[in-house]
Amino acid sequence: MLDLRWMNGAPFIHRGGYSNHRSSPDLVELFEYVAAVAPDSYGLLHVHDDEQPGHENDVRVLARCLDWPGHEESGTALDQGPARGQTALHEISRHGHQGADREPAMSASLPFFRYHPDPLASGSIRAASETCACCKGNRGWIYTATFYTAQDVSGRLCPWCIADGSAAERFAGEFTDSYGLDGVSEEVLHEVTRRTPGFHAWQDPHWLVHCQDAAAFVGEVGYTELAEHPEALDQLRADMRTAGWHDESQLEHFLANLGEGASAMLFRCTVCGAYLAYADAS
Repeated sequence: MLDLRWMNGAPFIHRGGYSNHRSSPDLVELFEYVAAVAPDSYGLLHVHDDEQPGHENDVRVLARCLDWPGHEESGTALDQGPARGQTALHEISRHGHQGADREPAMSASLPFFRYHPDPLASGSIRAASETCACCKGNRGWIYTATFYTAQDVSGRLCPWCIADGSAAERFAGEFTDSYGLDGVSEEVLHEVTRRTPGFHAWQDPHWLVHCQDAAAFVGEVGYTELAEHPEALDQLRADMRTAGWHDESQLEHFLANLGEGASAMLFRCTVCGAYLAYADAS
């Protein structure tokens, strides 16, 4: 599977599959080519190659990281990540069913977040050699999205300090506003706002609720992805009509062009599995 699309004003490539033998050209070469033609690109690549002698059961995690202006970050534990314009991918961990004796260069076992199950795909967490502002540790992953606090936080936060609630407690902050979380329990409200990674959006992001529980954030999508979940598209269409979109042609034109200046935030109900969404625009 190879997918190229624009999301939130930037091009994204998703490549995946499960072939019986090594693909040609090599998958790593494809990502190195992307790094060469797009010097400011970054991302993660998970590779399982059961034809590599001695590593048949291993999963390699490769990182291509970006040196943002004013920040020295990398995809390696030695702070020797790719400089701007460098094309190399760096192996940040190798783990497998029989590879417990190998120490990964970075912690690969990220905490699980019930209401944001794939923060790597959404871009809220990414590989980086950066010290957490809360625990002062460097575990190879850093949070990049919203955090609301009146305190001065020097640096960014690691996923573990989000998951255990220590970051929100230490800095008296929240990762998501409680807007939209009507009808959920105090426990769920606390879990979403203080122990779940937020996400990037043009407007202030907010959570959706279904079956009296917070829904799980899937990601930012365009019309094509949204149309794969008709119930979410219908729900969004109905919500927009309620919000004042009475001209059907304008409404359908807006929906059909999601992914180009505006997008949909897709969620999935943790109880019944239904998909739902809201629109976000600059």
